[in-house]
Amino acid sequence: MRNLVDTLGLSFGLPATPEDQDYRNILGGNRHFRFEAEEVHQPTDLVSVSSVINFGPFSGRGWVNGVAQPTEAHLRFLLPLAGRYRLSSSLRLSGHQFKIGNATLTNTEAGDKFHIVTLGEIDLPAGETEVVVSLPADASIDYLELDAAPLPAIAPHGGWRPEAPLTADDIAVTISKFLDLEAHLPPAGTSTSIEAESAGHSPGAAITDIRHLGVPSNGRWLRAGNAPTTVDIVFTPPAAGVYDISVRGLAEGPVTATVGQAGRFDCHFRPYLSDISIGSIALPAEPVHLEIKLPPRAGLDALHLRGRASRGSDYLRLVGLAEKTISDPMVMNRLLALAALLQPPR
Repeated sequence: MRNLVDTLGLSFGLPATPEDQDYRNILGGNRHFRFEAEEVHQPTDLVSVSSVINFGPFSGRGWVNGVAQPTEAHLRFLLPLAGRYRLSSSLRLSGHQFKIGNATLTNTEAGDKFHIVTLGEIDLPAGETEVVVSLPADASIDYLELDAAPLPAIAPHGGWRPEAPLTADDIAVTISKFLDLEAHLPPAGTSTSIEAESAGHSPGAAITDIRHLGVPSNGRWLRAGNAPTTVDIVFTPPAAGVYDISVRGLAEGPVTATVGQAGRFDCHFRPYLSDISIGSIALPAEPVHLEIKLPPRAGLDALHLRGRASRGSDYLRLVGLAEKTISDPMVMNRLLALAALLQPPR
């Protein structure tokens, strides 16, 4: 696990003395972070920390308050993974400016109570990060939140077990996930369909049988009303393994789908019922939640799963290695070096 992160060039987001969990955080792909202002501002900042609730609820042990004149708070933290992040913050009053490198984002939303403000999007590298917050007189900040779509998790089946030696299967699975090769595993010949109108739940959607927007697979489908809504479809795969997941639906504009712990995906539907691929995803043999955020008048018809062969031997063949050779340290080092050269953007 440690050798993988170092060799693949992902160590920029590690602290000076990393623990096993720091490596798991990077390989896990999560890119949603909240930094409490009272924890990451600098002792030399001309600000105070308060915990009074006069200005509404806050998170953490307190919040950072400015003084009677404009001042700055320097928020410094370690960002494990690079990406294009959406920045938001819980703020009081308006006029805050957030300086990150050469970019400046400004809060224009007034309010005497703490309220969440979406500031914008910015590309950030992994590693030590500083955000300089210019606070207007008597203004406050509770926290800074960074959010980007999660990256596919890199881990052997069953997760990382630092105390156990890596098997050939573990190495083949890990390299396949890192290089995003699971869509090239051979088909397993299994398929399952789940009807949205029977397995999906949403208070803002209704079952319909209209057909002028396409023929639904089972005669009916689930359609959102005049407001955005989230549909939660719960399904259990036939067995643990890798599945090609597609959704039949319609929408105007992009739609966000979250598949269990596998991450968040952007889907681009057509304005009529059609099948859209979400991707090849490893799923457990237990209930999985598929959450799809639908815009007004969008809809879902069905979810389709098509299995791929995903035993250890299938991954070994996929990466072109035999079990007896992958245990050779020289072969392992060459494999990691090759993966570093071929790695997709992450």
